Amino acid sequence: EPIADLPDLLVYIMIIPERCIGADPETIPGTGPFRFGKIEGNRYTFYRNDRYRTGQPELKELVFVDERDPKRRVEALKNGDADIITYMDGSFMSFAEEDDSLCAVKYDTPVSIPLFLNCFSGPFTDVRVRQAVNYATTVRDIIEKACGGAGIPLSGPLSRFHFGSDPHAKPYPYDPEKARALLAEAGYPDGMELTMYRPTSSPNESAVVAECIREQWDMAGIRVREVVQEDREQYALDVRDKKIHDFCIFDSSPVSTYRVLHEKLDSGYRGPWWQGFDSPEFNALMAKAASTVDISEREMLYRQAIRIAADEAAWVFLYSPAEFFGAKLEIAEQFPRIFSRTDGVIVVK
Repeated sequence: EPIADLPDLLVYIMIIPERCIGADPETIPGTGPFRFGKIEGNRYTFYRNDRYRTGQPELKELVFVDERDPKRRVEALKNGDADIITYMDGSFMSFAEEDDSLCAVKYDTPVSIPLFLNCFSGPFTDVRVRQAVNYATTVRDIIEKACGGAGIPLSGPLSRFHFGSDPHAKPYPYDPEKARALLAEAGYPDGMELTMYRPTSSPNESAVVAECIREQWDMAGIRVREVVQEDREQYALDVRDKKIHDFCIFDSSPVSTYRVLHEKLDSGYRGPWWQGFDSPEFNALMAKAASTVDISEREMLYRQAIRIAADEAAWVFLYSPAEFFGAKLEIAEQFPRIFSRTDGVIVVK
């Protein structure tokens, strides 16, 4: 079948010898400027590849430490045990104000945090109910409480960095009265009860998001009970297997517009994360985009498809979070500048 997005997809397909599939990481070859060295507990060491095609890297060695506790990551930076710390949130960034030899850097990401809705059965088979829960949600309040204000409201299923995203599209406004009216029109004049499924990580702020959703939706007459899965791998498998109760909190991380729309919303494909949303018009636009090589034309087709998914409220569109890293100032001045192109590809210069 035609797939005009293939060049973009190839950027993210890791190519290794077939014999290495499922093998120990120490046996897997690579093509980068550093070669794998050793694993010692939570420390992963890489050595300079002296035969790298563009010449020797300046650094002889890289050590990655898998420290899950953000407080300990900050202490490692302060104590000189780390030069750079990553995957921080804004609440830990005050260290930069206390020590002028350190700095904190904030950057926006192409990650989207939505609520996936069960469109196979139950209330969310009705577009009016899906629209109602979007109107019942105050996204900026969630961003403030869950992310310390470091996030961008979504106007659809993709971040503003994704190819085809409309910079002029507006998020659903908070309107609990309109939400109640839509629910009544759909046959729920007295509101409803829904079950939310959520993980404890990825997104790490899911507990705060869930609390906000319960409080906000209650204003529209929607009562929410919660089912929590602490095993994140099992949670992903449950979402894949369409076992999300009425709805679930999820993170949508592919930077490929094609992948997000194709795997999660196209009922003609019925991909791993698809939850029953069905729009023939959306599917037709996706099929046409797949065979449209002209980039501008394909971008407009995606933009139309994204608008349909937003108007028909395929998900509850929440936010795109920001991320932070900290570094020694002397290193940060040489540290790669991180940003995203419009197609969501992270570029380092």
